[in-house]
Order: sequence, then C-alpha cells, then structure tokens
Amino acid sequence: LVDLPVDALERLPHELSGGQQQRVGLCRALFLHPGLLLLDEPFAAVDPLTRRDIHQRLLALQAHEPVTTVLVTHDMAEALRLAEEVVILGGAGGPRAYHRDALRLRQGDGDAEALLLELMGEAGVGGGPP
Repeated sequence: LVDLPVDALERLPHELSGGQQQRVGLCRALFLHPGLLLLDEPFAAVDPLTRRDIHQRLLALQAHEPVTTVLVTHDMAEALRLAEEVVILGGAGGPRAYHRDALRLRQGDGDAEALLLELMGEAGVGGGPP
C-alpha cells in the first residue's frame, strides 16, 4: 500500500524521511484491519506523486475492504477525492457537513481551495472568500 523500499525495514525511524515515516504510520494503522481509521494530515510530508499513488491505493483498499475513516486535512481537493462526507469545523454555527457529490456540483469547474474558502465563510471561520 505505501510503497516503501525494502531496505526501509533495516532502518531506524530517524533514518527515514518524513514522507517515509508518514507511510510507515499509515501501514501500521492498516495492519490490523481496523473498524475505524483516524488519519490526521497523513499526507503532509509526502511528495505529490507519492501522495497521488497512496490516494489511489487507499481508494482501492476502501473498495475492497471498507473501513470507516476520519481524515483531517486542510486540502479540499484531497477531501473531495477521498471522502464521501466533508465536515467544516469551527465558526459560530458549529460543524457543517456536506456530501461530496453536492460539493462537487457546487465546485463545478472552479478551484477546490476557493470552494473551501467559501464554505469557511459560510461557517463563520476566518474571513471567507476575498
């Protein structure tokens, strides 16, 4: 799933790159086939090509062996790619939940980050769109 080099098994944690450490953590989390998977910015230290590859593998795994996953991310494009439900936290109105398909329709051909700013503005988080 995480595409680590074979010699990574021989290395100490501090000898792995930040991205490799993130991938080891993901592998450890999935090893026992959990019923609930909590991922807090799991792709933060991963390069874009590896991130896309892990996204694809994670989606394939979900199709084969579904597991409820709570993914914390600040990347709206990533949320739309990986989640069925997206929750925007914060603001006076509290958490707001949206189904991925409704967000994709609302986004249209626009930028995912612009959509996130719009939703944050509606939720009372920050200043909203410029």
